[in-house]
Amino acid sequence: MKLSFRWYGEDDKVTLENIRQIPGMQSIVTAVYDVPVGEVWSEKSIADLKKQVEENGLKFEVIESIPVHEDIKLGKPDRDRYIENYFTEVPELVMFPDTRIVYPGVPGSFSEMACEKFFGADVDHYAVVNFKDVAMALNNGDADYGVLPIENSSAGDVTGVYDILLENDVCMVGEVFVKVEHCLLGCPGSKIEDLEVVLSHPQGLMQCAPYLENLDVKKVSVENTAIAAERVAREKIMTQGAIASRRAAELYGLDILDAGINFDKNNVTRFVILSKKRQYTENANKISISFSLLHESGTLYNILSHFLYNDLNLSHIESVPLPDQQWEYRFYIDINGNLHDPAVKNALQGVRTEVADFKILGNY
Repeated sequence: MKLSFRWYGEDDKVTLENIRQIPGMQSIVTAVYDVPVGEVWSEKSIADLKKQVEENGLKFEVIESIPVHEDIKLGKPDRDRYIENYFTEVPELVMFPDTRIVYPGVPGSFSEMACEKFFGADVDHYAVVNFKDVAMALNNGDADYGVLPIENSSAGDVTGVYDILLENDVCMVGEVFVKVEHCLLGCPGSKIEDLEVVLSHPQGLMQCAPYLENLDVKKVSVENTAIAAERVAREKIMTQGAIASRRAAELYGLDILDAGINFDKNNVTRFVILSKKRQYTENANKISISFSLLHESGTLYNILSHFLYNDLNLSHIESVPLPDQQWEYRFYIDINGNLHDPAVKNALQGVRTEVADFKILGNY
């Protein structure tokens, strides 16, 4: 890898020749660092960075000089305006009396709890059958915000949600965490030992897998934990149970046969708030991005170095195989920061020039 400086060579600015005069500047390169197009570095700042890198046991050299752009000569830096072109900073999320929120499932679902926790119980909110319907409601203008589960502390990422974010023109504008306690529910008068079938969302089944191993039951996946409870109540089959919340038991008149059956007692699900508007608040502190990479040595390392050298913290990284492209992956990364931060702009510009299918999923 090479440390790549990009600058504009004018008489009063750093040029390739005068940088080469800095002692040790021809050293072998073992680090990567990209300065945003249009940013000017003084000899002192170059030397300071060189010292900092070498203190960490690395060496580097300047390998690139970009010609002066006409806008630079006119005093108009040719900055990367990707963020400014696609996103708007707002003081807070806009809410009106007629604002509508959509969530997946039915009343009593954890998604409904997340909706009410983030927006308040009095907000106008309604349910749709599945995750894709949430995105469709936003696309059609039937709702202003949507709520989707994206990650669980014990079972990992929620399948299919990242695909929805990529396939639809929606943006993550908020997040909320809900503590999840799963209960085994049954028809009034039913007993655990009589159950033959247990219904729940795949995440619910995974989060209660050790408990279910001790029961001789068939596990059936449905769209939502509350939908599982509603179905058990509607069908009134005594040998059928559901894994869902206490709230679902109360709403659908089911008995709680056992409570707290998830194996992780600190079980928490992270939900994201979606909007058609590409906006972020001035106090947003997490950015989600996605991109794909070729299956080549060092490609991921090169990308992650942009965050390292801009002193940005990664809080989440996930890889998903690309369809029909063996051993190539799409990555989903969360970093701490705000899109107006210079370090964030610098890092994202560097990443965007080296990857395919780059997308900022949101800043919240």
